[in-house]
Formats: sequence, structure tokens, C-alpha cells
Amino acid sequence: MNDVIITRLRVRPHSYASAVAGPCPAGEPSPGVTESTEEQVASFLLSKGIKLDCDSVEACHPLPRRGNNDRPAIIMRFSNRKHKSPLLKQGRLLKGSDVFINKHLTKKNADIARRPGS
Repeated sequence: MNDVIITRLRVRPHSYASAVAGPCPAGEPSPGVTESTEEQVASFLLSKGIKLDCDSVEACHPLPRRGNNDRPAIIMRFSNRKHKSPLLKQGRLLKGSDVFINKHLTKKNADIARRPGS
């Protein structure tokens, strides 16, 4: 799989309604309305010194939240494993922040990885 899961990152929701609402009365688009989830993730990572090639990202979307106050986990699918590996290696630069980047595993593989001695 070429998926990465990003947890505890706060993103503003991007809905169809806000995208077609057009500019604010002042003539300027409201901040964040035109930013997709992918652009928000890329700008956060860039602020932490992590380079992300947005052309290599096939899909980026939030997962459903468990509770109303929880931050949604974000799934990023890359077109190639070569693009996923450097991002995971650069994940150390997030140390000290509350955001984590990990491989997205299937439930079965995640259970195996959690077992002691694995």
C-alpha cells in the first residue's frame, strides 16, 4: 500500500457549499475556503521543514471522527512507494508537535504489529 495516515492535525473542512459560495462581501475569498485538505497538509508539513511533492499525491481526505471533539485522521495515498518512504523518514521533524505520520495498515496487519515481540 502507498498510504500514509496523519493523526492529530487540525484542518479546516472543505465543503462543496463553501467552495461555490464565492468571495466574501469584501471581494476577497475567506481564508482557507479555497484550500483543499491536501494543500492544508502540504503547508503544515512545509512549515515544519518537510518537503512534499503534491504531484505525487493521488488522494488526500479526512477519515470520519470518533467523537465530535476529535481531530480527524487524514489519509494520503501516493502514486508510488518512492514518494511515501521519504515522507515517513522526515516524520522525525514533527517531534515536539502533536502530529504523527505513520504507515496506514490494514486491521489485520495493525493487530500483528501491536503484538509483543513483533
